[in-house]
Amino acid sequence: MNREIIEWTALEFEPHEKGSDWYWILGIVVVIGALIAIVFGNTLFAILIILSGFIIGVYASKHPDTLRCVVDRRGVHVNNESHLFKDIDSFWIDESRENKTKLLITMKNKLSIQVAIPLENVDIDDLHEYFSSYAHEEEQNETLTEQIMEWLKI
Repeated sequence: MNREIIEWTALEFEPHEKGSDWYWILGIVVVIGALIAIVFGNTLFAILIILSGFIIGVYASKHPDTLRCVVDRRGVHVNNESHLFKDIDSFWIDESRENKTKLLITMKNKLSIQVAIPLENVDIDDLHEYFSSYAHEEEQNETLTEQIMEWLKI
């Protein structure tokens, strides 16, 4: 591969149509959770549940942004955010789910932050070859948060 950079665009996340039933169920779960917290005398937890439900509802109604992804000699750049190869511990191209291929990157910092970048309209073999020359490959799975958000179709 003699390419200097690899570029692609992808949606931030896969959009799911949510009907009014989805929001009603969220509201019912939030109200029941808050009432249970109040019954057990934990008002602060009830407030936290209500705020969390509101945030989930707002985030769930959001439309996905289009990400412009570029991989060059310095690292991976997603829109205005850069992940330099010197800060990357390992990478994995997750092809385990049909039509949901993602580049998973684990950073070297102490928190071991994982970055998941959707791969659309990009040659996986070229990307793998390019990444292999800068970072080591290590099998990874998506974080629990990513899996829960996908399961809830947020």
